[in-house]
Amino acid sequence: MKLYLLLAGLLASGLASRAQTPAPAAAQAAAPTPQLAPRADTVAALHRLFARRRRQFLVIGAGGAALSIGSSIVWSRVAVETRTGGSIIRPLFPPETYPIIGVSVGIGFGIVGAALAGDFGPRREAETVRRYEAGHPLSAALRRRLRLR
Repeated sequence: MKLYLLLAGLLASGLASRAQTPAPAAAQAAAPTPQLAPRADTVAALHRLFARRRRQFLVIGAGGAALSIGSSIVWSRVAVETRTGGSIIRPLFPPETYPIIGVSVGIGFGIVGAALAGDFGPRREAETVRRYEAGHPLSAALRRRLRLR
């Protein structure tokens, strides 16, 4: 065991000293200097971010509304079969309330999706781009969302 530790220590010390050698002067001169992304790239990324987020929230709202309305139709059918004695499922609510519950949940999903999409609406997008082009920094939330994944 001591031999393995000695070998590992020697290997590690050899690697550390190798990593400390200076780079040749020609390689340093030829290395490109890092450039900051032009403002046009950031503005284009902002436009893509806002469009993507609007689309995502509208899909969430419409999909949630359609799913809840569809499930209310299915459950109202189950409730009808339960009333007639054709099913073994015991309803949680009175059978007449399932369509009302489904529609209200669907409307809730639609409102939430539209409200979240409004946070990334065209007016806020134009305001953010205008402020950024005027030299103001982006908010921390937008910088975090613009980071490359």
